[in-house]
Amino acid sequence: MQLKNCWDLGAKDELFISVVEPEAQKINEIRNYLEHKFINIKAIDITNSDREKIPDITIDDLEEKTLHLAQMAREALIYLSATIYQEECIKNENLSLLQELKTKS
Repeated sequence: MQLKNCWDLGAKDELFISVVEPEAQKINEIRNYLEHKFINIKAIDITNSDREKIPDITIDDLEEKTLHLAQMAREALIYLSATIYQEECIKNENLSLLQELKTKS
């Protein structure tokens, strides 16, 4: 069974991200800096005007956002597992109906 009218999961729709999960925008920004650029992680929140071009985040904020991201990933895996189970049940039901029809003919 193919998904119809399915959005690209990698699509960068800012409105969608901000509505569905507002925290996801900030997490995505942090991930992007960690992966492609540089981010300054500080023990406490003290602004350093010399480094305004380099974004920073406190350890507590990073831990909070990491836990939030892990919870979102867990939820996504649960939904995926439930969807696969449902699709397998439908497939098995269709196969058993097909076998019944074959035995009746």
